[in-house]
Amino acid sequence: MVRLEIGRDTIKVFVAAVSSLTVEHYDLLSGDERERAARFVFEKDRRLFVLGRAMLRTVLGSVLEIPGADVPLVVRASGKPELPGGNGPAFNLSHSGICVAMAVSRGRQVGIDIEMRRSDSDFLAVAREYFSALLSKIDQ
Repeated sequence: MVRLEIGRDTIKVFVAAVSSLTVEHYDLLSGDERERAARFVFEKDRRLFVLGRAMLRTVLGSVLEIPGADVPLVVRASGKPELPGGNGPAFNLSHSGICVAMAVSRGRQVGIDIEMRRSDSDFLAVAREYFSALLSKIDQ
């Protein structure tokens, strides 16, 4: 097992394409996660879920120095996975289209969001509306 070190106030980001999904990813899932995966109506959603949970388990296992299948994830009522006790690294997961992204950190909460690019989206308008004045100057 490769140990992944995350220093205080460090954020690591991981991205994987659903095309990288293998049968070994399914082997990392808990029984509950396999049951949940089986309930997805659409195969694309099932594959994103499995890849996301496998990514969580692999990365967190490397940080905690335990096998990914043994990472003790619990699921909140909202469906968001977390480590019990709140003492482990903070993490967040996002998926869209054909990709899954994960951010993990120690010493701070972390969030990540990815969206599949749509050709009819005006990203500069979104930046001007929601981002800081500095970031909104990207189109000037």
